[in-house]
Amino acid sequence: MPTHQLESQFLQTNTIKLLKFLATQKLHLKFHGNFKFVCLTFLVLCTVCLFFGIILLRSLKPREHQLFPLNNPK
Repeated sequence: MPTHQLESQFLQTNTIKLLKFLATQKLHLKFHGNFKFVCLTFLVLCTVCLFFGIILLRSLKPREHQLFPLNNPK
């Protein structure tokens, strides 16, 4: 399986895990009222997902410098 498909599958799996986690944290907030913990956890998880999303997008961009090297004319 190509690398970008593996990364995409990894991101989809992590997104599902994140949504499940946030659903349980919403229940935790409802019963325990730990609002700061939920907010900080949400921000950290969003940052991690954004980081992996940027990595995935950069890996999917065409690498023109590898296809047409300008520094090595023949």
